[in-house]
Amino acid sequence: MSMIRLPEAKRYPPAGYCIYCKRTPPEVTLSLEHIIPLAINGHLLLPAASCEICAKIINEQFERGFLRDSVIDVRAHLKMRSRSKRRNKELPPSERPGRIARFSDTGAFLEWEQISREDHPFAYVGVTLEAPTILMNKPAKNHITVYGGELYFDKTYYEKTMKIKGRSGLVQNFSPDQLCREIAKIAHGAAIAELGTTFEPFLPPIILGQSSEIFHLVGGAINTEKPTAETHSLSLTVMGGFWVAIVRLFAVLGAPALMAVVGRKR
Repeated sequence: MSMIRLPEAKRYPPAGYCIYCKRTPPEVTLSLEHIIPLAINGHLLLPAASCEICAKIINEQFERGFLRDSVIDVRAHLKMRSRSKRRNKELPPSERPGRIARFSDTGAFLEWEQISREDHPFAYVGVTLEAPTILMNKPAKNHITVYGGELYFDKTYYEKTMKIKGRSGLVQNFSPDQLCREIAKIAHGAAIAELGTTFEPFLPPIILGQSSEIFHLVGGAINTEKPTAETHSLSLTVMGGFWVAIVRLFAVLGAPALMAVVGRKR
């Protein structure tokens, strides 16, 4: 089984067309695509690879929500970058206060309470998903089976938790749709950068919201590994005649990998 491991940082040759809709100039204007978003320290660059129409769809339908809601705590605590006015500067821990949920003694929700980022216990919930159904020779479906989740946190988690008085809990928004479409986008960009046109791509309809069969092609991966020195890990391999991307966001925390079937080998 062949395996291509992508580096943490690389600037690939320009694609010269939109890798999502295949339109070319002068019909569209092309821009640089970060294979892994810049906001989570992605440094794999594919120039002239995304048109303004597809970029707008991606941002509005899932990427903005994924970055601002699902992983905002991770970005803040790991001091990741932002596309705000402080372009290419660290995202300060004080930029957005953390939130904790307050509960009564009977377990009923009472209220949200803001807490300074410095005192906020940092934890990330990594989910274990069913494998893509295409790899199991099962029919396509528009729902996903979540087998469970696990907390990944830094060494200050428990000591910060002990300082919070009363019954409380951490909050992390989770959208399987946003997460898996983000994984699909990363996987597709990686495949185009490394393989070019040597495969039949499957993922653009999912990325652009033209197909609801997300979980036929995106899902859980192999066994969770230990934390790595690199922030994220990304690789391409062949399974059953398909090119498959193994995407492990926040590998530095020990978070689990997900995979996306990017296309059929030609």
